Amino acid sequence: MMNSTLFVKELKSSRWLFIGICLILTMYVTIIIGMYNPNMMKMMDQFFKTMPGLMAAVGFKAGSTSLLGFLVSYLYGFILMIFPMIFILNRAHGLVARYVDRGSMVVLLTGHNKRTKVILTQIAVLLSSLFGLFVYVTMIQYLTIRVMFPTEADLVSLLKLNFGLYCLWVLIASISFLASTYFSEARLSLAVGMTIPIVMFVFKMISNIDDKVVFLKYFTVFSLFNGEGLLAGEPMAYILVLVALVIAFLLFTLAVKIFKEKNLYI
Repeated sequence: MMNSTLFVKELKSSRWLFIGICLILTMYVTIIIGMYNPNMMKMMDQFFKTMPGLMAAVGFKAGSTSLLGFLVSYLYGFILMIFPMIFILNRAHGLVARYVDRGSMVVLLTGHNKRTKVILTQIAVLLSSLFGLFVYVTMIQYLTIRVMFPTEADLVSLLKLNFGLYCLWVLIASISFLASTYFSEARLSLAVGMTIPIVMFVFKMISNIDDKVVFLKYFTVFSLFNGEGLLAGEPMAYILVLVALVIAFLLFTLAVKIFKEKNLYI
């Protein structure tokens, strides 16, 4: 139950941002994978001991032995969180709130375009874009690993890790999308849709620094992604991924309900 014309239009409208994010992630992924070296790991562990607070804040951990373990510590804790989040915040806002604020939603809802059809199309655009990002990042990582460290190439483990990350992206997207449907003014939608994920990300960073504030991890959705646990096959890590998906589904469902009942002054 989607509008294919609107779906294609929205995908095209986000192509330059998508390409830009992909290029940035390509640079970081290839550079960080290229940094992997058992001897380099010892040096990085020494750096971690020197500046534990700073390193922990951005998700870096000492003692990573495998390449994927190294990437969890030095790539997934910050780079693969912050740049996809920039894409999410921009698109979640643009798919609904920007239309409502400009009065353009009236045009979208003309003819046979019912509210449910339009809002489900916009959700599909957001999720499809994120899935495309998931596929691209996985492909770049795997190809780079195959070229630089062929013995470390483990596609199954990489897919498990990145699917867990994708589920976190979907959850963040559901939060921002809900704000986009709830607020009629673009500035409020953007402010709330940005503030909540950013504050939770800051909570995650702070909770990594000091055991005294470790309780903050219970106030952030970023705790639902446990890269080390996914690589180790820990059941709880997979349960957390499922929890993220369930919450995202509920938030998207609420967003649809709000949009259907919203006064759009049509």
